[in-house]
Amino acid sequence: MTVASALIPARPERIWPYVADCANYMHHMPKVTKSSASDVQLQPNFGSGQMKCTVTADLPWPLSDLTGTTQVTLTVDKEKNVWRREWHLIEGDYHYQEGTWTLVPIDEGAATWVIYRLRAKPKIMLPDALVSGAQKRVIPEMMRRLRERATAP
Repeated sequence: MTVASALIPARPERIWPYVADCANYMHHMPKVTKSSASDVQLQPNFGSGQMKCTVTADLPWPLSDLTGTTQVTLTVDKEKNVWRREWHLIEGDYHYQEGTWTLVPIDEGAATWVIYRLRAKPKIMLPDALVSGAQKRVIPEMMRRLRERATAP
């Protein structure tokens, strides 16, 4: 399991669209070349609900890109300060893929702890340590992009 967190000086409402909207991951997540959402059943503005997400991750040559379709559950409960995106694999180029994004407002909502958890094993012949290392190298860039977008004027 890969776990990472970052403090972003923005309200959860500013971060949530980038975490929840997998159809646009190709525009703001590193190494994502294609992304789409289907069977979307959400409250307005990416509130609570469910959807299926298909995401293609770019791998270096000579490896093939990896595509996975996941079932996603979004939970937004502003009274309880819960902002959570959970997913698990339906089909794709992984033996398993599951994880969560959790947003925790702090300083009366002026900032947010962003917690990312991922457990994934692609169907490629690479040692687990290399796969885990690659995931860990992408995470700082992912958090940097979230911070930039959420704090942009």
